[in-house]
Amino acid sequence: MAIRDFYELLGVSRDAGKEDIKKAFYRLAQAYHPDKNLGDATAAEQFKLINEAYQTLSDPEKKFRYDQLNFAWAPTEKEQQVYFLHQTASRSHLKVNEEVEITFAFPSDGRFFKREKFNGWFLSSGPIVEREEVLYEGKMIKQTVLKYVLSAQMTGKISIPAAAVTIQSQRVEGKALEFTVDGNACYFKEGEEAGTDPYQVTLYSLKEIKTDRFIKTIRLEHIVLVPRSNVAAYVHSSWKYIERVLKIVGTALLYYSGIQFILAILMSILITKLLKRIYFKIKKVELPRSRALQYPLIKKHLQQGYEIGIEGVEWPWMVWYNERLKKRIVN
Repeated sequence: MAIRDFYELLGVSRDAGKEDIKKAFYRLAQAYHPDKNLGDATAAEQFKLINEAYQTLSDPEKKFRYDQLNFAWAPTEKEQQVYFLHQTASRSHLKVNEEVEITFAFPSDGRFFKREKFNGWFLSSGPIVEREEVLYEGKMIKQTVLKYVLSAQMTGKISIPAAAVTIQSQRVEGKALEFTVDGNACYFKEGEEAGTDPYQVTLYSLKEIKTDRFIKTIRLEHIVLVPRSNVAAYVHSSWKYIERVLKIVGTALLYYSGIQFILAILMSILITKLLKRIYFKIKKVELPRSRALQYPLIKKHLQQGYEIGIEGVEWPWMVWYNERLKKRIVN
């Protein structure tokens, strides 16, 4: 079956604009309109073909698919190739430890993407790679999108240098991004500014990838930085060592006083938990994990489908506990 050439049918070239296609259609439609050609079957058939051609070529998406699927010959390089690298940010003004999404978008035939190190930033998640069809300058193209979520680690002016990608042997650069980062309040101790050692909470989500060959589930991690002063960070880290000493010494003392070993361990754990609350109350610092999970940004991510990560081995009872904890936080 011969391919019906809509461009030849309307009398326009393949690079004709929307207005030229529209004018050509109106001119031919008037000539072959059934009202002006009563009883002429040939004119009626020609009018149907002209209308079909216009409906296809006037719609950018239909035009793109028509060019790709219905022509045996390839478009010229000038018509086919586009050159761009869009480098964007979700915002330019934020506080230390707050997040910003950075996006790099370029044609899918781009190669050798290169970016500078994110100096002054913490990589919370990414890169997430997406491929999509978009309308660009009147035609549908395939583009690749790289998404990063960064958390500011310092105050003042921070920049992300321009990235670069090679498209058909031509180097294309994006545009450098500038940010203003203000200080932030400590989330664990009132009246103090966030320091250089934020508390980290790992969240994750499961994403299913389907292709013609396989179905795969991947784990996407997202690390949230909770603002913490240097004093609060010292109290949190020092308690880890104090806790170990208390458990070991407590268990030994209880065991040598005549209590069974297993019971001595359990009693030591309970006593240590009690001393932990007293210690943090004296220091006027909130407990790390329980307080961090109340952080608004963490609640937002949990509402979007993320799960609370587990440090170390994922025991079933820990997974169950985190699921219950998530429901309490979200609700």
